[in-house]
Formats: sequence, structure tokens, C-alpha cells
Amino acid sequence: MQGKTSTFLELQAIPYRDNKERLVLLDSKVLSEYRRENSGVHSVLVRESVSRKLQNIQKQLRPNMKLLVVEGYRSLTYQEAYFLKELRNQLEEKPS
Repeated sequence: MQGKTSTFLELQAIPYRDNKERLVLLDSKVLSEYRRENSGVHSVLVRESVSRKLQNIQKQLRPNMKLLVVEGYRSLTYQEAYFLKELRNQLEEKPS
């Protein structure tokens, strides 16, 4: 795979802000199954706008098809821990 790989510092420099949009459980028409262990979260939570978009996608699928969402909201602490774990794994596999 070609292209630039972002460094941790470059990723930290990306500005972010909370858009204050409410988190909701997915509508029952969209299947959800949270699969991350040790996250402290047991349900798939998404922003309201994401929930509406996923519902619209589900409506466009064939009747015998169901959309399955396995992850949604992740706290910043969890994201940082997950990123660092993956970074360590990559460095062990391909030390520079």
C-alpha cells in the first residue's frame, strides 16, 4: 500500500471538537452487536444523525438483508489506548 502514514504527533495535531449531538441507541430496524472487549460499553451508541443515516441505508437494502453495526461511540481514552496498542503491535512486527 502506497501513501503517507500519519505519525502519532500528526494525528494528535488534528483539531477536533464535540458537536454536542446526542448519542442514541440504534433503532431496532438496524442490527447492532458491540464486539469490543474491555471498553466499558455494551451497546452501540451513535450520534442521532448517524442513526438516521443507518436507518435510511437499511430501508434501501433488499428485504432479506440486514445491516449489522458492531461499533459506534468510543471514548477518547479508549481510542487512545486502542491506538497505542495497535501502534505497539505494528512496531513489534516491523521495527524501523
